[in-house]
Amino acid sequence: GLIASGDVPISSRPFLLGQVVDHQGQQICG
Repeated sequence: GLIASGDVPISSRPFLLGQVVDHQGQQICG
């Protein structure tokens, strides 16, 4: 997918392409 584990820390970028990721960068809502 577009989100890979650890790619998007929620502390710096909680939203990517309209998807919400958790602190590990895993897609939890989209």
